[in-house]
Amino acid sequence: MHADLADGQTFSFVVTHTDTAAFTYTIETIDLVQSAQQKESEKTPNDTVVRTRQHDKKYAGYVLHIAKKTDAVTTLSSADVTLDVTTKAWNVGFAGGFTVSSLTDRAYAVVPDSVLYKAGQEVPVQRFERQKTREDRATLGIGAFVDAWNARVPWLALGFGLGINQNQNATYYVGPSIRLGDQASFHFGPMWGPTKSPPAGVQEGQIVTDPNVANNLGSRVGFGWFAALSYSFISGADKTLGKPFLGQDAPTVNQGTKNAPPPAPRTAEIAPASAPTKSTAKISADANTKLPTTAKAGASLKIALVYAPTPPRSARSVQLQCSTDPNDSTKVTVTPRAVTLPDSTGRFQIEVVFKQAGAVKIVIATGDGSNPLDVAPPLTIPVTVQ
Repeated sequence: MHADLADGQTFSFVVTHTDTAAFTYTIETIDLVQSAQQKESEKTPNDTVVRTRQHDKKYAGYVLHIAKKTDAVTTLSSADVTLDVTTKAWNVGFAGGFTVSSLTDRAYAVVPDSVLYKAGQEVPVQRFERQKTREDRATLGIGAFVDAWNARVPWLALGFGLGINQNQNATYYVGPSIRLGDQASFHFGPMWGPTKSPPAGVQEGQIVTDPNVANNLGSRVGFGWFAALSYSFISGADKTLGKPFLGQDAPTVNQGTKNAPPPAPRTAEIAPASAPTKSTAKISADANTKLPTTAKAGASLKIALVYAPTPPRSARSVQLQCSTDPNDSTKVTVTPRAVTLPDSTGRFQIEVVFKQAGAVKIVIATGDGSNPLDVAPPLTIPVTVQ
């Protein structure tokens, strides 16, 4: 069992088809120091028991002990239910979508006009004028968005986006996002991007002598409002957002149609990126610890272990799970069942209690949800209990 819980969030174990007259129900925290037994919560009819407690971020999981009373007569047996927990606080998600904004390019043209001089003679001239009837009322585009939200308010996020509009201009978005589950989000707020402007030294309504002045427009950063709908299954959003910060090609910005020489042709192809280095992560005994091969029934051993990837990586939490074979708490138990290391290399300790004679195995492995580069071969410790 596994659950993602926020610090302070309540959770419940629901046990059905049980016998409350024959069993007790307690929740134990997975830590070096066990918490006090929790008070029994109110029982529901039909022998269904609910045990509830509030999650504390310092714990990596919880164990529900279902222990049979000494004087009980029942065919049911005792059981332990382990819940591994990943504490959630702030989460980040990437998505790609479609945008509509109020930031549009202005249209300009050189139109004929006449000027009346004092002598009473009209002289034909040309004026640089804005053509509002030729301008779009909205601009469409595509964008990549990153949202950050807190687990306590999962439907509301703060988003940032980078996009390209229909004029091939880069646009930037920021504002709140309404998350529609984990698959889609609705974004809205202010945005910025380049728009066309009069050439340097030319103003709207000015008399000009060059009829081609409208073909040499400039560019300025404009402000507008946008709305967007993004979907998390449109891949590549995280890569698009990262390009300007990784020295890769950023989206093209249209600076107008100034007379500029064309860019020089490329003479070489960019080599494809090399495949990521495969991890050789390993779980092993600490240098000062010797793994046990034999033990006496009733003995309790503490084993110091090390998780280390090769090559070393930047800090990233890693989850490890500890289990026994056979998985029978009457023969052997291991504590804690789940271990969360705060960075990519760390030491941890487990405690094993051997209860009955026989052959057992202690298995330490990376969690099912681990990053592929964090996965290590399981460490198996076979022990003969005498």
